[in-house]
Amino acid sequence: MKKAFPLTVFALAAATSIGICQIIGFSPAQSYQVSEPFRNLVVKDVDNDGSPDIVGNGNINTVSSRIFGVLRNLGQGAFEQEQLFNSLEGDKIQDVGDFDGDGYPDVLCSTYWGNGVALYFGNPQGGYENRLFAPTAVHGQVAAFADLNNDGLQDLLNITTGSGQPNRLHILYGNQQRSLQQKTSYETNTASARYLLSLDLNQDGRLDIAAPVSANYFLVFMQQPDGSFTHHTVELYSVMFERGISFWDYNNDKYPDLVTAHFEHDSITVRLNNGNGHFAAKPALTLQVPHPVQPIIADLDNDNQLDILFASSADGAWGNELYVVRNNGNGSYSNPVLVATTEQLAIYQLADLNQDGYLDLVLSQAQEPQVHVFLNKATPTHVPAPADNTFLRLSATAANKVVLTPDQELKNLQLLVLDLQGKVIFKSSYAHVAAPIEIAWPYSSGIYIVKASTATEQNTIRFFLP
Repeated sequence: MKKAFPLTVFALAAATSIGICQIIGFSPAQSYQVSEPFRNLVVKDVDNDGSPDIVGNGNINTVSSRIFGVLRNLGQGAFEQEQLFNSLEGDKIQDVGDFDGDGYPDVLCSTYWGNGVALYFGNPQGGYENRLFAPTAVHGQVAAFADLNNDGLQDLLNITTGSGQPNRLHILYGNQQRSLQQKTSYETNTASARYLLSLDLNQDGRLDIAAPVSANYFLVFMQQPDGSFTHHTVELYSVMFERGISFWDYNNDKYPDLVTAHFEHDSITVRLNNGNGHFAAKPALTLQVPHPVQPIIADLDNDNQLDILFASSADGAWGNELYVVRNNGNGSYSNPVLVATTEQLAIYQLADLNQDGYLDLVLSQAQEPQVHVFLNKATPTHVPAPADNTFLRLSATAANKVVLTPDQELKNLQLLVLDLQGKVIFKSSYAHVAAPIEIAWPYSSGIYIVKASTATEQNTIRFFLP
């Protein structure tokens, strides 16, 4: 199974209705009222019950409030009413993690106009206390948690920028003393950091850092054996809007490859990792899609193939549609399929909210004080068109009946049907197939993997039985 690399938070800011198409099996939206539109949102477990909760607030660089909200997961993907906590003006929710190792997740905020970062420490009562502030002298911009030194504590990563100052990476290592005094900083010659990603780019067992910093570049900080960082820039060959990159081990060599959404070229590309934090100039994959921004790489239907979810924008002001490109599992990909339509989409994330093994969708809108939750029912009704080399097609007819239609005369056909866990549920052979044949299919609705082979050809088909 290919590995997905961290990046599931995507901030949007554009053109208060919301809809979802029953295409990839999401349930209708469950909407929850919040005190202010969430422009910052994190979906992580804040109370150690194993279920992701929702944390957010409305602060952006030009809008300030003095609260943040928590919606606690009741265990089946349903959420309690928002619980409010006081914060200081301008604190923007960035991440959730245990900085001090006391077992209670803490909330990390950046403070743009306050020039720093802030931590709200979790307590046993499910609340937050002792806001601790670390000044950075320049706008706080973006922040995230990551265990850089593998000590089990979440370290604080922050990039400052603005007011004519370059991007500077600041690292405050997690500690049980809750100290933010010892700061390690790295200065660059770039500006305008957008967000932070932590991942192991060269597979040396140490986390590295990627930070998109302008319309055409992103910064890479490579962690050295002594824990220090060196940095270089990577050209994107594209005008990048807000969150335009992700990572994916496309060629299954264990190195995360670069995924870029090219809004102005109507395409998403994958560039292979050279193994050292640099990436090939020529794409290994190019997909033509409508005005893409903010790609998410994730297995939406648990078929062990990573799909691509992205937002679409007609004018570069961030889109009001979400699409998915399905991975057919044989090196081909479906055409983009509309998943959701909305207006003024502010932010969205994927997380398994009801612990059923399938990724669910959480999103909020810039002008609407609600959070919308879509549970993944994992029963897609969209089936990608067969690849060009498909020689056998399947279709459902009456209940418990499936028709096999050959594209040509087939001899010695071997048919194997597996469920998504790889269990063989049907096996048969046919000496000669020249016309459609009907077979009994006494299985429930869902997705099945059908492997067909002859002496000269073989094909794998992902088949949905409604």
